[in-house]
Amino acid sequence: MTDAGSLRSARASYGQQNSYPCCHVLRPVKGRAGLCRQFRVSSLQGVSVKISTLALSNRSLQARPGQVQCFAQADKLEERGADDQLLPRDSFADSFTLGELLGIGSFGKVYRAVSKAQPGQDFAVKIVPKHREGVLDERIARRIHEEIETLKMLQSRPEAVQLVGVFEDKDQVCIVTELCLGGDLEHFLKDYGSMTEAEAAHAAHDILQVLAECHRQGICYADVKPANFLLKRPYSRQAHSSSDSSAPSRVLEIRVGDFGCSQRLQKKEKLNKRTGTPLYMAPELFMRYYGVESDQWALGIMMYQLLSGHLPFWDEQSDRSPFAVMSAILSKEVCYTGPEWEGISDSAKNFVASLLDRDYNSRMTAAEALEHPWITAHCNEDGCSVANNVVQLKGRNLRLSKNH
Repeated sequence: MTDAGSLRSARASYGQQNSYPCCHVLRPVKGRAGLCRQFRVSSLQGVSVKISTLALSNRSLQARPGQVQCFAQADKLEERGADDQLLPRDSFADSFTLGELLGIGSFGKVYRAVSKAQPGQDFAVKIVPKHREGVLDERIARRIHEEIETLKMLQSRPEAVQLVGVFEDKDQVCIVTELCLGGDLEHFLKDYGSMTEAEAAHAAHDILQVLAECHRQGICYADVKPANFLLKRPYSRQAHSSSDSSAPSRVLEIRVGDFGCSQRLQKKEKLNKRTGTPLYMAPELFMRYYGVESDQWALGIMMYQLLSGHLPFWDEQSDRSPFAVMSAILSKEVCYTGPEWEGISDSAKNFVASLLDRDYNSRMTAAEALEHPWITAHCNEDGCSVANNVVQLKGRNLRLSKNH
């Protein structure tokens, strides 16, 4: 068991499963922020629970110390009276028991969170301390609230990690999300070395769904790399390949997590703050003049890695000093030869090459990538033909012809 005091001493966090529906603040009550509403929520498994929701303005996620912010699917809500017992209660420690450390994310650490009200229902909690060396760090406080807002904006996409609730007091913020039990793509590579084309295409499809929505809403994810993409459930290549089911099935089910590096930008605006992981940075990022297109380059680096088992410009013995990394990204040729590329289709190579275009004006966008023949061949469930793919890629071809 973990009490509120020990929770405050725990340093930062993040993780993920499902059970309680994820959520949205419905509306302020009588125009007064901070007033509590009570709702009954039906979970995805049909279990009915009650929650206390802090009414907030549309512009703020700030809660009073010790209070909880919860977000629930509007079509699952039914208002109840004040005499009902509430779930969650006033603090994270009232509603959950803190479990083992799952990993480290931007600004915080991720733990398993075990529900006290529904035994057997586990979630993930990212705990972010608001103080550094005893002093309130306003930058961290601002970034974590921006991360929460971004996550809320993406809840329509099932491929984004689903938000269960947010607890905040004067010392820390606890972000409770679904629990993903399959590890991340970085650990997948350690286990399997590389992906089959079907595995890689399904992973790319799920990630692109979230990136496309991010870019549509003016959000640059800004840290595309294997460690930030989670498997919803444990995956066994042997078990999947031995399945005799003729029905189409998901090869991999990905959740996009950790929006701690994401940045907002207006249409046609460019960013100048260098964020992310250097090995995945786009060429224009080194010039400090970049936009959402930089996510696509990083995805290209990652897809090259998933298919071949290594990064495009480096092996384990390569010089990875900052200057060497920048020089390679700006000018080194991307190679698609060697034994690791034998048997990989030309369509897969074209997909990666279209992302690793050093000219961000002609680089394949997230929306275009979702319609690439390699993706639709593996992932499209509505029978979209190659002819339709050509029509859907017409916009990209026109843009490319104008730029060359």
